[in-house]
Amino acid sequence: MPHKDPIARKSYYKTYNATRRETGYNNSRSLKRKAGVTSAQRDLLLLEQGMQCDICGRTEPDGRGWAIDHDHAHCPGNKHCGKCIRGILCFPCNSGLGQFCDDPELLYRAIEYLIKSKDVLQDANPSYRRVPAA
Repeated sequence: MPHKDPIARKSYYKTYNATRRETGYNNSRSLKRKAGVTSAQRDLLLLEQGMQCDICGRTEPDGRGWAIDHDHAHCPGNKHCGKCIRGILCFPCNSGLGQFCDDPELLYRAIEYLIKSKDVLQDANPSYRRVPAA
């Protein structure tokens, strides 16, 4: 392993991590330890969801793999029991929930904020549109 050259070290770890993803290393050993489920159980949950993110419907994870979403109030910390799983999410959706501390009230307020700001932008500039008119 290259220790001193930062470019060689970065290249080494990029290959190393890609190999771990391809071989399922992270999905088998640490998945059971951290999530309380096996990769087969995770795959079954994903199959029951139609092989897509339970929030956005994305059918392919974004390179960081699928995230097992669980109730953090039930199992605080990085490890969970496997009994409080809510679903399988893509990384962006899981990260988004985490940023809002799994608090529905904060999410509602964020939705209201987005709707309000969109209305303000449309009032200030009538030609403002995110989606082209049909």
